Amino acid sequence: MVVQIKVSGDPRRPNETHAFKMLPPTAEDQTPGALLLLAIGFGMAALLLKVKACAWAGVVCVVMCVANINSADLDVKSIMSAGS
Repeated sequence: MVVQIKVSGDPRRPNETHAFKMLPPTAEDQTPGALLLLAIGFGMAALLLKVKACAWAGVVCVVMCVANINSADLDVKSIMSAGS
């Protein structure tokens, strides 16, 4: 036996709803992305120009990015994609 409850009107509370307001990104939020982009650039320069200093600079950028990951974003998939 299924019990159905009929509600008249809209059960939501329109006076308690709030529009989502996106916060502007801070410099700390943009740093890991910039470091990964820099690491990719150094890695490509190391492959194309065969300069070992560029390869080491890319490795340092990846290590800095992994070290600055927030604990909320810390999972194996993101770390492996940052390192590869």
